[in-house]
Amino acid sequence: MLASDVGAPDALISNDLIFTTHHGAVMSKHDDLAAHLSDLLKFHKIELSERRRLAMISTAFVSVLAKVSGVLADSPFEDDIRFCLRWQLMSDNI
Repeated sequence: MLASDVGAPDALISNDLIFTTHHGAVMSKHDDLAAHLSDLLKFHKIELSERRRLAMISTAFVSVLAKVSGVLADSPFEDDIRFCLRWQLMSDNI
């Protein structure tokens, strides 16, 4: 994310992704990756803390607090945000 390298996220994230930003905007996988590729969003710092995980048979839920800074649409930002992810094993080919 810091280098705007979307190769790994593109391979890991389902095409059915529903991403809700900390402002409540809903984005698709395409929208999220496009923001990184277009330089609309550039992270300068991402520091993760307060990681909590709940693992099940083929699914894991992760909650993380992140201190982030960067530039969004030419406007600098710095904020503490919490996000939650749900990861699911979709195939044995991973």
